[in-house]
Amino acid sequence: MTTRMGSLLLMAAVCWAGASQDLQADAVPPEAVPKEWIDPATGHRVVRLSELPGSVSFYFHQNAYTPEGDKLLISTPRGLETVDLATRELNVVVPRESLRLGGSSGLEMGRKTRQVYYTVRGDEGLVLRATNVDTRETRDLVRLPFGASFNSINADETLAFGSMRDFVPGQPRRSRSGPRQMRLFTANLATGEITTLSRVDRLAQSPAVFTDGSDVWALLP
Repeated sequence: MTTRMGSLLLMAAVCWAGASQDLQADAVPPEAVPKEWIDPATGHRVVRLSELPGSVSFYFHQNAYTPEGDKLLISTPRGLETVDLATRELNVVVPRESLRLGGSSGLEMGRKTRQVYYTVRGDEGLVLRATNVDTRETRDLVRLPFGASFNSINADETLAFGSMRDFVPGQPRRSRSGPRQMRLFTANLATGEITTLSRVDRLAQSPAVFTDGSDVWALLP
């Protein structure tokens, strides 16, 4: 199994690949970037995980590892993919057209099962979905309230966490400008029940919500 430090270095290579898309196309040809190198400052070996421009890893609070630590989730132009950390083989788990990712929310790898949780847009709003990263078996779990965003899954994968917008009277329902009032919530994955936890006033953007298994944390911008 790859160590946590080693995996962070692997992800650094993915981030570099994603950042490289901002360079001029003829400035750094893909074949000019090595697949492995030794970082001169630390002596650590850095491994390039994807050769697809635009490949990126996820935010620090989004669990991207399978419970066994053998695969890492990344985002590529093809969609959500797993990287086999032993063979470095990439496999598409969720095609790009089936994903709705944005900012620091919208995706989490389960800590108990080998399922990745994410949202898709349905006819009546967002739907929380789970896909097994090995078999690709997919299930729709919970329909989220209007204005809600999915952020995290608890340790035993029974609750989803997120935030939802309180719409201010007189303000257009789809307005994205100005301060917003937000509510943190949980969604029971077995019953679909939505429970409001607390209210946060006057945020310019949605908070990032995550859990360490027992407590719920929110990063307030």
